[in-house]
Amino acid sequence: AAEAEDAATTREMLEISRKYRDLWKEEVDSAYQRLLSMVTGEAYDQIKKEQSQWVAQTPGLLGSGEENGVGAGTTGILEQMNREMVYYRSRAATLYSQLYQLDPTFTFAYSE
Repeated sequence: AAEAEDAATTREMLEISRKYRDLWKEEVDSAYQRLLSMVTGEAYDQIKKEQSQWVAQTPGLLGSGEENGVGAGTTGILEQMNREMVYYRSRAATLYSQLYQLDPTFTFAYSE
C-alpha cells in the first residue's frame, strides 16, 4: 500500500502492480512445491489434481481485460493487473493454508 501511495506516474503504478502480481505467482509456486514435498499417496494426488485444474482454468478466468469487463487504456491495464494479483494471492493463501496444517512454522518465499 505504501508503494502504491508513493507512485506518482502511471508507469510507476503499473510497475508496482506487475511486481506484486509476480511475487504472488512465485508464492503460489513455492507453496505448491513445498506442499508436494510434505505429502504422499492420496493427499499428493489430490494436491496435484487441484493445482492442475487451477492452472488449466487460469487463462480463461484471467483472460484479457476487455473479456472481463475491464476498461481500455491505462486504467484498464491497472485493473487487469490488480485482478491478476488478487487471483494469485488467493491461490497462494489456499496453498499456504494447507501447508500450515502440516508445518505451522513455514516461511514465505518472499523476504525483504
